[in-house]
Amino acid sequence: MSATGERGTGNDMYRKLIVFIQAVAAVGILAIAAHNWTEYSTTELRIEMREEFASLRADMRSFRTDMQEEFRSFRDAMREEHAEMRKEHTAIRAEIHDVNKRLGRVEGEIRILTQERE
Repeated sequence: MSATGERGTGNDMYRKLIVFIQAVAAVGILAIAAHNWTEYSTTELRIEMREEFASLRADMRSFRTDMQEEFRSFRDAMREEHAEMRKEHTAIRAEIHDVNKRLGRVEGEIRILTQERE
C-alpha cells in the first residue's frame, strides 16, 4: 500500500506540476500576445502621430510663408505710403512757408499804415 500510496501522491504531484506548467505557459502566451498587440497598436499610433505631426508641420510652414509674404507686401505698402506722406508734408511746409512770408509782408504793411495814421 505504501508503494501505491506513494505512487498516487507522486502522480498527483506530477499532474499538479503539469497543470502548473500549462498554466504558466498559457499566461506566457497571453502575455506575449498582449505585448504584440499593444506593440502593434503603439506602432500604428506612432506612425499616425508622425504623419499628423508632419502634416501640421507642413501647414505651419505654409502659414509662416504666407505670413511672411503678407508682411512683406504690407511693409512695402507702408513704405510707399510713408514716401507719399513725406512728399505731401514737404509740399505743405512749402505752402505754409509761402503763406507766412505773405502774412509777414501784410503785417509789415499794416504796421506802416497804422504808424502813418498816428
